[in-house]
Amino acid sequence: MLWSWAPLPSVAAHTGLAVTGVASLGNVVLLTGQDAPPDGPYQFARTVPMRYSWPASLGPPDDIQVVLTLDARTGRPRWIELGGQMVNFTLADGAVCETVNTGVECRDDVTGVPTDPLVVTGQGDVPTYGSDGSAGISGSIAAVTVAPFRVGSVSVEVIPVRGIRPLGRAEVSTGISPASASHATLQPFVVAAGSLPGGRTLLLLRRVDLPSYPVLALEVVR
Repeated sequence: MLWSWAPLPSVAAHTGLAVTGVASLGNVVLLTGQDAPPDGPYQFARTVPMRYSWPASLGPPDDIQVVLTLDARTGRPRWIELGGQMVNFTLADGAVCETVNTGVECRDDVTGVPTDPLVVTGQGDVPTYGSDGSAGISGSIAAVTVAPFRVGSVSVEVIPVRGIRPLGRAEVSTGISPASASHATLQPFVVAAGSLPGGRTLLLLRRVDLPSYPVLALEVVR
């Protein structure tokens, strides 16, 4: 055993954290969960060197959710984010990226400092699909659908995990389908990304405007 980590005994019984991801780039172990002891939230967070708050522009903060990073070599806490919602996490390009339907936030693995400007998509409510996300992140890039949203087309913006946005933006024509009213009120959104040969990136766009919610595969060439 190289190391072990646990909250202080006085708060451990009220803290539920689980390993969400591990990355060799940045040497980080990502823990997420809740910290809600009887005498107030975030008790063990006081011992973490760097503390940040969930950005209000991505939605109201939760009063017990936390995102904690540990050094994978020593097990020592690096930084903590307080109030994060129930989001999807991706470890990419030495950064911890959090995505909800309203936007994307990426923080440096080591310091917790934002790696790029906060991205707010303007996306409204989307259905819940279990493992589906609200963005596609692969390597050093991320992709989201952004406002304004129009019937029959969708804007896909490609942003860097580190750097100034955007890298590119495309208007994807989806066409107007004879979908039911319940489907037609929903906007397509990017749910996943992956690497292709030659430095290309594959994006999967969820067609929530169609019954059965199919996906549309897109290719990004840099």
